[in-house]
Amino acid sequence: MNYYIVILLIIILLLVLLLGIVLHILVRLKRERDALSQELSLQSFARTELIKKQIDLSMLQEQINPHFLYNTLEAIRSQAELADQTEISNATETLGNYFRYCINSHGEPVHLFEELQNIQDYYQIIRFRFFDRINMVIDIKDASVLQTYLPRLTIQPIVENAINHGLKDKIHHAVITISAEKSDNIVYLKISDNGCGMEEEQLRELEDRIAHPVELIMQQKRKHGIALPNVHHRIQLMFGSLYGIHIQSIPGEGTDICIDYPIDYTKIIKGQHERIDQTH
Repeated sequence: MNYYIVILLIIILLLVLLLGIVLHILVRLKRERDALSQELSLQSFARTELIKKQIDLSMLQEQINPHFLYNTLEAIRSQAELADQTEISNATETLGNYFRYCINSHGEPVHLFEELQNIQDYYQIIRFRFFDRINMVIDIKDASVLQTYLPRLTIQPIVENAINHGLKDKIHHAVITISAEKSDNIVYLKISDNGCGMEEEQLRELEDRIAHPVELIMQQKRKHGIALPNVHHRIQLMFGSLYGIHIQSIPGEGTDICIDYPIDYTKIIKGQHERIDQTH
C-alpha cells in the first residue's frame, strides 16, 4: 500500500512542478513584454522617465499569486510526511518556498541574502532532479554585502542558464560558484560555471543580445535567449546604465557572469529625485 502511495505522490509532484514552471514562465514572459511596451510608449521628460522605470520594474517582476499551487504543494507535503517519505516532503516544501519567492513580487528590490536563500532552494530542487551531478558553492567573504539591494530573481535565471547550457554535457564534477565582493561603493557579484565555455563568436553574439535587451524581449515569438538580457535590463532600470552584466568565457573551461551594482541603493533613488527636482 505504501508503495502505491509513494508512486502517486511522485506523479502528483511532477505534474504540479510542470504546471508551476509552465505557469511561471508564461506569466513572466507576458508581463515582461507588456512592461517593455509601456516603457516605449512613455514620454521622455525627466519626471516621466523616473515613473517609467518604477512601472517597468514593477511590471517586469509582477506575477499572479496562485494560492492553489501552495495549497496543493502543502497537501502533498503533508501526505508525504504521513507516509514517512521525508525526501518527498522536503522537496515539496522547498518547491513551495521557491515559487512563493518568485511569484510574490511587487517590484521592490531585495537583499542579496534573500536572493541567495532563494537560489539555495532552487539548487535543492535541481538536486532532486539531477542528484549530485551539479554542485553549488557560495563564497561570500564580506558579510556586509548580504545587506545590499538588487532586483528580485537576478541570480536564479543565470544559474538556470548555466545548468541548461554551460553544464548540460558535463557528467561529473559540474560546479556553479557564486561569489560577491565590494570595492569603491560597488558590489561585484559573480556566477561562474566550469562547463563548456563559449567560443569568441558565440560570446560576441550573446554580448550583442545583452546590449539590446528591449528589442530582443519585444520579439513576439522569442522564447529563448532572453534570460541574461532581461536581468541586465532590470539592473539598469533600477540602478542606471553604468551597471549591469559583463561576461568572461574560455572555451573548455567555463563562463563567468559578472554583475556590478551600487552598494547604496538609497543614494541612487535620492539622486534620481534630485535630478527631477532640478528640472522644475
